[in-house]
Amino acid sequence: MGIGSWLARVLGFEQQRFGRVVLTTAALRQIISFGRENHPNEFSALLEGKIKNGTLTITHVVYQHYEADDRSAIIHLNYPMSTNVIGTVHSHPTPDNRPSAADKRYFNKYGFVNFIIAKPYTLRSLACYDGKGRPLSFSVR
Repeated sequence: MGIGSWLARVLGFEQQRFGRVVLTTAALRQIISFGRENHPNEFSALLEGKIKNGTLTITHVVYQHYEADDRSAIIHLNYPMSTNVIGTVHSHPTPDNRPSAADKRYFNKYGFVNFIIAKPYTLRSLACYDGKGRPLSFSVR
């Protein structure tokens, strides 16, 4: 069992389903800022939020210590397990925001949604994926 499955069970998300993904404006600003500040290296962070009435709302980007270069970023988890971690975000220093095979393996371990923001680090270069690397639509509010 991956940590994502374990988190789902522990946090009570396992039975909850969502049909919509919403990213708050504040979280979007943090993602864009982290991408730009860390370029040309990747960055990686956790996402906090909750599922309510069929909508998964991402409210915070949670920075964790990580190691990065221009091809990867690895998080060193040091985060209380009683939090509302629901996914991940990381950057690609190229214009390609599609997940690599390594990204897809990583996605399956941490939460329900995974975002990739690519150069030039704007809303248009941000993509969302499920735990298997399939694209998900999302909105910002």
